[in-house]
Amino acid sequence: MLNDKRFDILAKNLRGFRLERQLSQEKFAHEANITSDYVSKIERKITNPSIGVLFQICDALGIELWELFEPNAFAKKKKSAS
Repeated sequence: MLNDKRFDILAKNLRGFRLERQLSQEKFAHEANITSDYVSKIERKITNPSIGVLFQICDALGIELWELFEPNAFAKKKKSAS
C-alpha cells in the first residue's frame, strides 16, 4: 500500500467521481481504456498510476487533472451542485 497523503486523496476522489457518475469499476475501466483490476488497485492505493493513465482517467470522468489531487474535491463539487 502506498503511504502518502496524495495517494489517499487520489483514491478517494477517483472513487467519489466514479460513483457520482454511477459507474462500476468495470464500466469506468472500459471508458478509461484500462482494466478494472487496475482501477481497483488505484482506489485501494496499491499501485501508482502513470501520468498517461491519469489523463485517461480524467478524460473518462470529464474532469481536470488537478481535481484528482484536490483535497475534498469530490465533496466540494457535490456541495456546489446542490
